[in-house]
Amino acid sequence: MLCSTTFITLGDVKNVLPQKEAPQEEQVAAVPTISLRDKERQKIMDTLLIAKTKKEAADMLGLSKTTLWRKIREYGIE
Repeated sequence: MLCSTTFITLGDVKNVLPQKEAPQEEQVAAVPTISLRDKERQKIMDTLLIAKTKKEAADMLGLSKTTLWRKIREYGIE
């Protein structure tokens, strides 16, 4: 029997569940961060190199032609 009452309390399960030790602080190497804006710009540029037309690039990116055109202008691509 795990508990002596009708309801299970924290005290009842405390001794049954495995105890986790506090995680040790680890040294994490500095990872260069890139903004979402820069990632999007790079993805658009990469896709434009692969696609035969801007319409095809827009389709590959899941964007309308108008949105792709706006982002190209916004990011100064081409």
